Amino acid sequence: MTTRTILTLSIFALLLSACGQSTPDPALDPVLAMTQAFATVNAAFTQTALAVPTTPPAPTETPGPTAPPQPTQFTPTVTLTVTVTTPANCRFGPSTTYAGPGAFKTGKTLEAIGRDAGGQWLLVREAGAKKSCWVNVITLNVQGDAATLDIAPVELLITPNYPPPSNISATRNGDQVVITWSDVPLTPQATYLDSHYFLELWLCNGGALTYAILATNNLFISVTDQPGCAEASHALLYTTTKEGYSQPAAILPWP
Repeated sequence: MTTRTILTLSIFALLLSACGQSTPDPALDPVLAMTQAFATVNAAFTQTALAVPTTPPAPTETPGPTAPPQPTQFTPTVTLTVTVTTPANCRFGPSTTYAGPGAFKTGKTLEAIGRDAGGQWLLVREAGAKKSCWVNVITLNVQGDAATLDIAPVELLITPNYPPPSNISATRNGDQVVITWSDVPLTPQATYLDSHYFLELWLCNGGALTYAILATNNLFISVTDQPGCAEASHALLYTTTKEGYSQPAAILPWP
């Protein structure tokens, strides 16, 4: 073989080798494989970010509650020992309007950790426990001065297991507003017989917005709401169960 022939074959072999390396196999080239993987992940994140809708601004026509702000967790500074002297309901709030599916028997010793502003209801719990409920003070023997207890916020016990009412409407006839809604079926085990629905209302009365609570077994309720308040009247509707209240449904639009 001549020298020229050998040189020609060598150049041809080098050209074939260069062509073979122009598109390396990612499986054989770890650097290229990692580069392509990062490019794929980056593209996926970009598409996901573009697909997530931006948070819409809060509607300005929905008024916020006018009740005093409540802490997310109540920490008592004073605790007193109390003994149940008469069988007592254990309620979700300091009023007979709140559901009271639990009860304490006579002789039960509890720990009082707070009170309502009027001093008629005490927030009690098992000694050292986290769960608490409201009991009327007339059913208790308090060891100490109940007035030294902190005023506790009313924090509704919310259960995720049941929905709020739907198909809510409100119509006005003068100062009277009638609110209606659809029934929420409950199992017998979850049904609180005294009331199936609970409402928090901020209503105009004598030129001032006042807070009220109502409970009912009906699918409607009528309330008095006068004109003349700077803030808009509004209300929240809950389903009542033995486990607690559903998430609230805002009654909108308010007439």
